[in-house]
This record gives sequence, structure tokens and C-alpha cells, in this order.
Amino acid sequence: EKRGMLCPMTLSAIALLLHHPFAAPGMRTGKIGHYCEPPALSKRTYTCRIGQNSQIQMLLGARGELKKPKTVGDAKAAFQAAYGRPVGPMAQAFVGEMLSSVTVAMVSPSFEYSRIFAFGFEALCDIFLAGIPSEAERNLLQVSMCKGLGLDANKMETDAEALRAIAREGDEEAVLSSTDFVSVSKIPNFKYSYPFGAGVLSLMSLVDVEPSEASIEKWCAALGMKGERLKKDWKFQEDALDKLSQARQMMMEMAAATKRKEAQKLKEEAEQAAAEASAAESEAAAEVAKQV
Repeated sequence: EKRGMLCPMTLSAIALLLHHPFAAPGMRTGKIGHYCEPPALSKRTYTCRIGQNSQIQMLLGARGELKKPKTVGDAKAAFQAAYGRPVGPMAQAFVGEMLSSVTVAMVSPSFEYSRIFAFGFEALCDIFLAGIPSEAERNLLQVSMCKGLGLDANKMETDAEALRAIAREGDEEAVLSSTDFVSVSKIPNFKYSYPFGAGVLSLMSLVDVEPSEASIEKWCAALGMKGERLKKDWKFQEDALDKLSQARQMMMEMAAATKRKEAQKLKEEAEQAAAEASAAESEAAAEVAKQV
């Protein structure tokens, strides 16, 4: 089930590498759990990140229109209404799978929103939308996904930052004993979701915990849940990110080869031009000599 969900995300990331082969700020550049922070901002909120982008501000302001989707179709329709145009090829698979998988999780009676979910949602967007050059476009996609899922984008941002602060200021035990973890542990048959799992793995890196079978078991025990789903996601993501790293290296080598070919072509053209100029000068000198 998870394999079927993550493969399109991997393809989406590989597609963005074709356009943007180098690691962008906010992308994971190593193993899963080694989370690289996006560029530092004075206050990490959408209103600061989007500047004067009126379209995103309008979406953020329409709080009364938030509605939880009952079906994946509802989520995609709401997203499309908010986004207003077709999604580009670099983000299509990621957006589609996020809308689908999160909607399926949310309709479960045991699903409950948490700051861990918000943190993971943000982390996934930082990773899989990183290849889109425009920051405004990345933020519009993220806000539109929140809109499609009936989630408050400003609240998601605030909650993610609050949880990040706990991890930065504390240690592993501070995170495991936080109200966020305790609250989840008290939910019967808690509904796991991919953003939630991504949030847990990203939190590990912020408190210098290396994701492993043992550490995942420990953290899942604190969450009152079995670790099998998170282990499966972690292992698959490790494999996917290794492949992405290889793809990135391949793109860099291809770009370097293209530049070498261009440089060689320019050199040959310059040499040819120099030879033609020299021949023209010789011909002109010969004509002058004849006239003398």
C-alpha cells in the first residue's frame, strides 16, 4: 500500500531533478531523517514567505470556506478551485498522492490532526516541491493542498514551528514526553498517515537521533503505536532517496558533459574564425602586394 503511494512521489522528485539537478534549500541531501532546514526567515509564516502574493493571501483569508473533503474527488476539486490552473509536471504526482493519501486517512474515525502531522506535511512539501524555482509557486501549491484537504494553512505553519522549537530547545526525552506525543498515545487505534510518519522521522534529526529499527520502536512506543508502518516508510524512503541521490549525480554529470561539449564547440568555432581571419588577412596582403 505504501509502496504504491511513494513510488509516484519518487518519480515526481526525479522529474524535478531533470529541471533542477542540484539540491535546493529544504531538500534532504542524505539519509531519511537528516532534515535540512529551509532558508532562515525572520518569522516562518506564510504571510512572510509569500510577501505580497495576493492570490495566496486571498486563500489564507478565506477561513470560512474550509471544508473537510469526504472523497478524494472532493479534495482534488477543492485543490483545483484554489490553485486555479493545471499542476506542472514536476509536482503532479506529489500533489495527487498527498491529496489522495491524506484524504483516505482523514475520513477514518480514528484520525486526529496533530502538530506532528503539520510538521511532516511541511517537511514533505519542502522536499518534493524544492525543484520548483519560484517560492511563490511552491507556497501556492502548499496552501492550495491545505485548502483541498480542509486544513488551515496558517495554523499548520504555526503548529509546525511550535513543534520545531520544542525539538531545537530540548532533547529526545523532551520530545518523547511532550504533550504532542502524550496526546497521540491516548488516541485508541490512532490512524497513521504518511505526513505523520514524515514528521516523526524529521523530528528525530532535530534531536540528533539516527533513525533505526531500535529508535523507531522507542519513539512509536512513546506514541502508543506499533512501529511497523513507520519502519516500512523509513526503509522505503531510504531506498528512494538513495535513488534520488544517484539521479541527481547523473544529472550533474550530464550537465557537466553538456558544458564541456559547448565549450569544445565554442573553441572549435573560435579556432575556425581565427583561421578564416588569418586567411583573409593573408589574401588582403597579397592583393595589396599585387597592386604595389
